Amino acid sequence: IDATSVSKEAVKLRSDVAARMQTYIDQYGDRFSASELATLASLRGDADRKLADVVSATNALKEVTVRRGTSTQVRAAADRAIGAWARAKAAADTSWAKAGAIMEPKLGIFEKLGALNDYNAMMDRFDTLGTHIKSLRR
Repeated sequence: IDATSVSKEAVKLRSDVAARMQTYIDQYGDRFSASELATLASLRGDADRKLADVVSATNALKEVTVRRGTSTQVRAAADRAIGAWARAKAAADTSWAKAGAIMEPKLGIFEKLGALNDYNAMMDRFDTLGTHIKSLRR
């Protein structure tokens, strides 16, 4: 795997997480109070900002590798990307838990299962992205 594909993977994950969270707000919004909707929108924004940091860090890593930076420069850029990824993943866990606490009582059993499936798929993608970023630390 190369830094360009990792950068693209980060961009795609950011887009997909934002879209999925917005889908929940759009699809089930009438079931939530104004306060709950505001919290969900805030969680979506927080997740997007953390993932924007990952995108920025993976783009910087890509630039260092494209211009054939020294191994020290590549390691430093990879370390920054790994840190951004770790912070985003931790924030995603927290955000999904907070969103779940709001949504869970208002969803039917099949909707809950779908949300759990979405959560597991997103966390798998986070883990894969982390593995790919770490593999670039030479």
